[in-house]
Amino acid sequence: MNEGLKILLFSISITCEILPYVNLNLFFSLEERQRAEKRNREAKGHKFTPRWFDLTDEVTPTPWGDLEVYQYNGKYTQHCAAVDSSECIEVPDIRPEFNPWQYDNLDAE
Repeated sequence: MNEGLKILLFSISITCEILPYVNLNLFFSLEERQRAEKRNREAKGHKFTPRWFDLTDEVTPTPWGDLEVYQYNGKYTQHCAAVDSSECIEVPDIRPEFNPWQYDNLDAE
């Protein structure tokens, strides 16, 4: 089994385990805001790029269609190591390249 498929299956199993403990109204509200943000981002021609994963050339067939496979790039481990090794007591000011709420208030639309 390839690594991308293992990650996908692991994500699904974790989701199934925590789902009974999730406030579904908040979950679906967040999900809908994420979809609206994605539509807004695509309308503006902006492309989302994951920080911790890189796109591979591999494509995995599924019953729902082909899925692109992403591979963990190790940057999150480096980020955590850098934060853990710093002797700084203050929270580091690390600004992500992408802020999912960087667009206008989509509820007003």
